Formats: sequence, C-alpha cells, structure tokens
Amino acid sequence: MKPGLRSSRDYDVTMATETESPEIAREAWRVHAASYLQAGFVTAAATTDEGFLRPQIDRAWGSNVTYYLATERATGRPVATIRKVPLGGDGVAALPAYEHCEASLAPSGRQLLHDLSRSGELTHEVAALASLGAPDAMYELVRRVILDGRRRRETWFVGLVESTRTVLEARLGRTNFVSVGRPSPIVAEGVPSSVRLVPTVIRCDGFVERIEQCVHEARGPAALRLERTLAAYRNGQAPIVLATDAAGDGRFQPGGDDVVPIAPPAARSSA
Repeated sequence: MKPGLRSSRDYDVTMATETESPEIAREAWRVHAASYLQAGFVTAAATTDEGFLRPQIDRAWGSNVTYYLATERATGRPVATIRKVPLGGDGVAALPAYEHCEASLAPSGRQLLHDLSRSGELTHEVAALASLGAPDAMYELVRRVILDGRRRRETWFVGLVESTRTVLEARLGRTNFVSVGRPSPIVAEGVPSSVRLVPTVIRCDGFVERIEQCVHEARGPAALRLERTLAAYRNGQAPIVLATDAAGDGRFQPGGDDVVPIAPPAARSSA
C-alpha cells in the first residue's frame, strides 16, 4: 500500500489540504454540492457554473482546511467527502459553522463554546459531510476522522443538518452529539427554509465508550446497529457499518487505518 493511502475493499481515501492538492479540494467541493442537490438540501440556485456550492453557503474552505475524499477503487469516481477546519487565533467565533448558527446558540451553549475555545480543548470544525450513493464510504470517512481525533483528544464544533444528525445518532450513539442551540436555517439563495443546522459539540475522547453505553441502553435493531459500529471503532480492521444494516442483511465492509497526506485549490470562484 502506498504511503498516504487508506484502503478498504471498495474505496481509497486520500487526505490533503487545499495547499497540498487543489485537485482533491475541487473534487471534494463537487461531491459536496452534488450530494446536497441529490438530498434536496439545496437547489441549483445554490451552485456555481463549476458545480460547487456558492461561498455564501459553503464557507468551510481555505488553505488550512483538510479534505478527506473517498473514491471508488474500481472506477476512480469520487463518492464521499468530509473536511476539518482548524481553530485559528480568532477563536470559535471565526469558524464557518459558528457564523451560520450564532443566532440560534443557547446562552449556555455559547458559553461552552467560548470556554472550550479559550481552554484549547476545542480544536476544529468538522464540515461538509457528503456522499453520492455510497453510505458505506461516508461511514468509513466518519470512522477514520473520529478515530484520528480520538488519538489526538480533539473536540469539534459541527453544524449538522437535522436529518443527517438523526442518522448519525442512530449509528454512533445519541450521547456523542451535544446540542448547544436550536436548529438554525441557512439564509441564502437556493437553500430551502426546511434545511436547518443543529449546532453540535463532539468530543472525540470517550467517543467509543459512549457508543458502548448506548449499546447497553438500546434494544432490537437499534442495538444491533450500534454493536456493529462499536466493533468497527474498536478495531480498525473490523467491519464498518453499512446503510444496508438497517435492513438486517448482515453485510459488512472491511476497513483500513493508515493515512498520510498526499501531495495545491485553484482560486475559488465566488460566482
């Protein structure tokens, strides 16, 4: 296996900043926009001629943003993506999700975010989770990013679309997602008013232990889904969760764990 590549049976995952690989960044922008169009989170009015979301909607980009991109091994087609935005010197208020959700933050949530920022515990925003008909690739990306964050004891701020958060809670345990405000609409052309972001804090430290706690509290198919997730998060080579698990067909996808950056994006258009 090449250095810098994480592999599973069907997907290769690469990781790069915009400076290191503008090609990876641009493919991630396209997957993000196409996925959101497919899901009905945005309309065509929200996209540029290049197939990206307009910067008024997608603010999580810049030279310091790290992109994870999953491609189908058989075809090379990009199918899933996620990003990490590091907390800078201006603190949590400068993060894109904070700008989107500021008006909907609860006073206690706002205080928590600023306390975490000042203490250095808050490290990143995680953003732009998206998949084009490949939920297994998406879950694998999430698994890898969380396990990387767990090793580094990272804490994240995330603005999660309500329906996405519901799905992730079912897979990863409700207690791993701490709401710090009410759902907030994205006020921009091309975004339906029904699409709202839930301001959320995720602590990677203790993440796996909280999945285990949720397993003990769950029953039936819900417990089975969480058990499969727990196995995947405890052992990097264990099966990862598939969307098809909801139907109880028992299929699994092996995972892999080595990741190193690959080796800049062309200027992003604001059209």
